[in-house]
Amino acid sequence: MNRFSVQEINLKRTISPESKKIWLQGDADHMAKKQKLCVYVRQSRGDSTIDQQTYDCINYIKQIFPKYISVLIFQDNGSAWKKDSQDKLLGIQKMFKAVQRWYFDKIIVYDVSRLSRNLEMGLQLRKGIKSYDLTVHSVMDKQIYTSDPISLDRFLEKILEAQRYSTNLSKRIRDNQRHRKEKGWKFGVAKYGMKSKIEKGIRTFVINPDEYKIIKIIKDRSNMSRQNNLKIAEFLNKKGHKKRGRLWSDSMVKTIVMKCFNMSDMKNSLSE
Repeated sequence: MNRFSVQEINLKRTISPESKKIWLQGDADHMAKKQKLCVYVRQSRGDSTIDQQTYDCINYIKQIFPKYISVLIFQDNGSAWKKDSQDKLLGIQKMFKAVQRWYFDKIIVYDVSRLSRNLEMGLQLRKGIKSYDLTVHSVMDKQIYTSDPISLDRFLEKILEAQRYSTNLSKRIRDNQRHRKEKGWKFGVAKYGMKSKIEKGIRTFVINPDEYKIIKIIKDRSNMSRQNNLKIAEFLNKKGHKKRGRLWSDSMVKTIVMKCFNMSDMKNSLSE
C-alpha cells in the first residue's frame, strides 16, 4: 500500500535528515494557494530515504531561492517503474492537481527518477511541464528542466535512463532468484510449523519444534467445530502461546486444522 503525505516546512528553522516531522492532514490545495514552489520526494526499496531527500532539497532551496519562507512537500512511498505502480502514487497525483490550478511553477526533486521510472508516465510529465510552463530542479545532478523543447528532450532521456536502470536491475534480480532456485533455495515465508534455515549457503524450510507442539495441541483438541476452535484459541491465548506474535482466533485455529501438513510427516522429519 502506498503511503503519501503533504507537509509544510518552515525554511527559517534548522532541520536535519533525522528530524521528526508533523504530517499535515487535510486539503493540499488549501496549503498550496500561497505557494509557487513545491518539493516532491519518493522512496522505494534501496533508494535514498525520504528524510535525506527532504534535507537535500530544502538546503538547495535555501541556496537558490533564499526569499522563500515555507515550502510544501509531497511525499510517496512506492515504486514508479511500472505504470500500474505509478498510478497508486497519491502524493504526485495531489501535486499535479495543484499544478493544474497554477499553484506551482517550480518543482524541486532530489532526482528526476523520483518523479518516474516509466517512459509512458514520463511522456505525460513532459506534456505537463510544457502545458503549465513548469521548471523542474534536479538537486542531485544540479540540472534544471524547463518547457523549452531541447530541455524537455533531456528530461525525457533522463526518465528513459531511469527506466533502463530499473529494467536491468529487475532482470538481474530475476536471474539471481532463478539461479538460487535451481540450487534448492526456498523463497517466501515459512508456513506455520516450519522455519527457514540457511545451510551451506542454501535457504530451506525445516520443522519448527515449538510450533509443532502448538499444532499437536490443536490437532489433539479439535473436533472440527467453530465453537471448539474458539475454545482452543482461548486456551492457547490463556497459556501465553501466540501465533508469531499475534493472539489466536478461531479462524487461525481452523486454518491449522484444515490446511496444516500431516502430523506423521512432521514426526518423521523430527526423528531424522
